[in-house]
Amino acid sequence: MLKTSTFSRSTARCAGGGLSLLAVLVLSACGGGGSDVTATAESDPVAALSSVTTEALPTFHTAPVDISDPSLVPSDPDVVRTEAVLPAMEGMVTARLLPETVASEAVVARRLAVENAGTISSRAASTVTVYTPAQIRAAYKLPAVSATGVVSTAAARAALGAGQTIYIVDAYHNPNAFSDLNTYSSRLNLPGCTSVTIAATASLPLAAASTTAGCTFSVVYAGAIRGLTATAPAYNASWAAEIAMDVESAHAIAPLARIVLIEAASSSLSALANAITVANNMGKGVVSMSFGALEGSWTASVDSLFQVSGMQYTASTGDSGVAVNWPAVSTKVLATGGTTLTYNGSTRSEVVWTGSGGGTSAYTAVPAYQKALSSSITKRRVADVAIDSDPYTGQYVGITVPGGAFGFMSGGGTSIAAPEWAGLLAIASAQRALSSLPVLSSVHNALYLNVLPSATSYAQSFLDVTSGSNGSCSTCKATTGYDSSTGLGSPNGTALLGFLSAIKQ
Repeated sequence: MLKTSTFSRSTARCAGGGLSLLAVLVLSACGGGGSDVTATAESDPVAALSSVTTEALPTFHTAPVDISDPSLVPSDPDVVRTEAVLPAMEGMVTARLLPETVASEAVVARRLAVENAGTISSRAASTVTVYTPAQIRAAYKLPAVSATGVVSTAAARAALGAGQTIYIVDAYHNPNAFSDLNTYSSRLNLPGCTSVTIAATASLPLAAASTTAGCTFSVVYAGAIRGLTATAPAYNASWAAEIAMDVESAHAIAPLARIVLIEAASSSLSALANAITVANNMGKGVVSMSFGALEGSWTASVDSLFQVSGMQYTASTGDSGVAVNWPAVSTKVLATGGTTLTYNGSTRSEVVWTGSGGGTSAYTAVPAYQKALSSSITKRRVADVAIDSDPYTGQYVGITVPGGAFGFMSGGGTSIAAPEWAGLLAIASAQRALSSLPVLSSVHNALYLNVLPSATSYAQSFLDVTSGSNGSCSTCKATTGYDSSTGLGSPNGTALLGFLSAIKQ
């Protein structure tokens, strides 16, 4: 996201130690900037954004706790793990806290804990809860998945995203994205992926993803101005962590979908716009964008990026509390907010994650699908939907740190929401294809105009988040039905997908 005010967890819930290497990565896509530009042409958003000088910056959050490798800790898979934060690590600013920093700080903190034993006043320890992909799937009512990825029917494969493509758009280069994805998958009982090369000179659009070949993974490099290049972008530690989270989170939800990672040459908005254009040219699929910039009067002038037939788009709302960011503010993009999840293996409850972005746009007119929410709404509201994004109720993210070994973090931020909702949309498209139905032309219409108006359909499809807030404004508090902090709520996967796969548009 853009460099703006950093969301610091002043009430940092920290507690005693972990084992493995890494810690809670809470990526999110918050904005900064907001400078107005004059678009040169709506048909050329890359050129239009070239005069925005603010660069996108990943605002992920990492809980200051060393996370145990789940494959090395024997435990009942239904039991949710918690990790305690060491006293010396309490209060650490979580925004853009790199996993290697957490690992090194944990070494010092453990030594201090031994040296100061008996001298630290007794107090309740803060804890970090970290969920496996299997637990996230169970919490959000998605079917269990086999580590082999072998399923016997077309319907079962579609329920895991087979035949669909998820485009992950990020900046800079993560050289370990593929190996980390497969290590993460093997240790967390997900099917692995096969690497498929896409040359910079490849003919586009790509051939459709196979419905039977299982997960494939490709990485391409978007040029600074136009199209693809054979040259990888520079390495950037923060964006590498963002990439690891995005790729793995999408795979956790749609483990048989094809994943194409598109690495932008830099974090400039024009370079990212070119990467989105590359995705559009590659063929039908879902584009996941875990980045953002504060909206400006220029946002409408680049909306053609998100109006390509057969494409769907998700974007994180941000991690600094109430704010409206681009690209989430686009009326064509599904804006994904965040919750704090409590799940005990059978029961799920959620409140607003305080860092979740969202609010009312100052520039974008209310879209038709939101007009029924209230007669007083005149501008676009975000978020549209939400999912677990609090780093302190985080999800396992695996990453290889520079010069080090693979390890785990507890990840979150609305950055994790965008790829997970992209996975859900990919599954919906796979299921629609089985019924010879096209990709939904408007996910928003399906959700706001088909699911929400029916009390029964809404209650079956979503958990309505009715507690918590992401700021002190009058519209920041969760309420019954739609609210700007978590949108329509978090998904009840199977039921929601059942509705999305059958809606006629």
